[in-house]
Amino acid sequence: MQSGGGGAHGALRSTSQVPQALEVPTHVGRPAASTKKGRHMPKMKTKKSAAKRFTIRASGSIKRGQASKRHLLTKRTTKNKRHLRGPAALHPSDERSVRRMLPNS
Repeated sequence: MQSGGGGAHGALRSTSQVPQALEVPTHVGRPAASTKKGRHMPKMKTKKSAAKRFTIRASGSIKRGQASKRHLLTKRTTKNKRHLRGPAALHPSDERSVRRMLPNS
């Protein structure tokens, strides 16, 4: 057994071994301007449900998937199912709302 109360927890024996309070910087990994409250705008967040449904093409038009192709296909004609294949372009009247939901695209 150790004298001085060393034990399993390794108690310090003299005051010279007591560590000083560590200074933790508050700006680790952040730019200096964002450390002050109210100095930056909030981030524009993407609506993830819209991001899964729409993609913006290189030309700027928005691509969407066709509806009515998930289930109950036995009652549809072959011609109808064939015409529903592939992506479709979004209607121009809906583009504004979709672009708001996808700010970083």
